[in-house]
Amino acid sequence: MVKARRRAMDADVVVVNHHLFLADMVVKEGGFAELIPEADVMIFDEAHQIPDIASQYSASSSPAAN
Repeated sequence: MVKARRRAMDADVVVVNHHLFLADMVVKEGGFAELIPEADVMIFDEAHQIPDIASQYSASSSPAAN
């Protein structure tokens, strides 16, 4: 995992699944370290699932859910 993350940090293009990307957003918003690096281009595997998964992350991180 550490080796893969180190390689991703140097990449211009990063391919991630939607769960990892959204989890990274939540971690960054919480003020913690990033899971994946910033990239010029982000390619999503299974991108058609992003709206449903994003709404789940949004609901679980809203103040009413906590």
